[in-house]
Amino acid sequence: MTQRRRPPRGFLLMEILFTLAILAVFMVVCGETILLSHRSETFALRQTALTARVDSAMHRLRQDVWNASALSIDPDGALRLTVDDRPITWSAAPIDHQTLPGEGFELERHDGKDRAYTRGIPAVSFLLKGRTLTVTFHSSGRSEGRLVTFDESLALASAVAGGGQ
Repeated sequence: MTQRRRPPRGFLLMEILFTLAILAVFMVVCGETILLSHRSETFALRQTALTARVDSAMHRLRQDVWNASALSIDPDGALRLTVDDRPITWSAAPIDHQTLPGEGFELERHDGKDRAYTRGIPAVSFLLKGRTLTVTFHSSGRSEGRLVTFDESLALASAVAGGGQ
């Protein structure tokens, strides 16, 4: 009687190593995908919060400009308005403590008695040409910024102030 040879019941070491290598590559790809997803979510949340802060400040600035009877910009770059015979100053300055890149400035509104701050925004500059006020947000690492221009609102303020300059 001849003995039949039984097939091996286990796995070869090479088969196990190959399977583990494929599993390791799959786990690295899954980990990177999860990390990328988390970074994207964090970036989106920061951008949403930044947009909300800038929109809120621009809404308040828009109200001040629409109600202004005089507008000017100081040599230091601060925007000066006169609203209902009250002086209001808008200025931007770097924040003292460390912040995220592109969010290291604060915009201050001072109306003689109260101060309001919008912190954690990009650098801001004001430009007044004729009847047009341009507010530029300078993004870090970019040469262009986001522009917010008030034109029609200054037509009335410019006429009342005698030129708006």
